[in-house]
Amino acid sequence: METTKRCPYCGEEINIDATKCRYCKEWLVSPQTQQQPVAQTVIITQPQNGPSLKSNRQGRAGMILGIVACALFFIPVADIILGAVGLILSCRGLRTSPKGLAVAGVIISSAAILMGLVYTILLALTISSPMDYYEDFYTLSQIQATLNL
Repeated sequence: METTKRCPYCGEEINIDATKCRYCKEWLVSPQTQQQPVAQTVIITQPQNGPSLKSNRQGRAGMILGIVACALFFIPVADIILGAVGLILSCRGLRTSPKGLAVAGVIISSAAILMGLVYTILLALTISSPMDYYEDFYTLSQIQATLNL
């Protein structure tokens, strides 16, 4: 049985199964008649129970409101109201997936409400009633009278 043949273009000895001459680089069989791979259609389906690509709008809105509330902590009423609305939206967002932004919204909104309450308490403690000034004034005037100034 023969294992070689002659190239019809250059005449060199080549393998009998060769489709292209290794010497002159000519195709012995045209590339169009060579067996082409069959194109296949690949369908990628997402599993029903797998993670979804949709966004969690309520969780995102709650997180954004929590961030705005944290930025406005020095306006206690706005801070507490925005923080409460952000907390409500974030808690509603925990019912749908993905939950990441909703969890962040719960934490940030809770922190904003806490900051607003602490700021309100500190503000209330620092603002004294007018009687405190009068008491200080009378005490000072009594001291001056005692010292005869």
